[in-house]
Amino acid sequence: MSTWAYDMSNEELLGAFMNACGRAGLSNSGMCISASAGDDLTEAHYFRGVVLAGLEGVKPPFKTGEEVHSLEKVWPVRPAYSPSIEKGAVFTIERVHYKGKGEGWFLSFEGIWCIDGKPRYPAKFFRKAVPETIGLE
Repeated sequence: MSTWAYDMSNEELLGAFMNACGRAGLSNSGMCISASAGDDLTEAHYFRGVVLAGLEGVKPPFKTGEEVHSLEKVWPVRPAYSPSIEKGAVFTIERVHYKGKGEGWFLSFEGIWCIDGKPRYPAKFFRKAVPETIGLE
């Protein structure tokens, strides 16, 4: 995907969401054996969040590729057996996830993964990493 999902037009976004849902439905249907079944479902949930953010009129706090640092020790919200992030650690954002107004924004990072998938960390515990803000609160 060359365009960041949060910058897609409504038509592009709905098309990507429908394609992701179709792939997830087929790969999890039992009609075929798919090694990408988990990834397909993750992609559908990602686009669900992008669509929901657009409907709710909210913008992501960060963009893919930005570096952020943690304000405190942060534990992931999923999956359960993922590593925590120490205070002050700097990571590059791989994806920005939205779960709705009640739950908010979550981040997954380049280089962090576990056997159950990409861990997601609450975005509220991170700030954009620029030399003058690292280590400050």
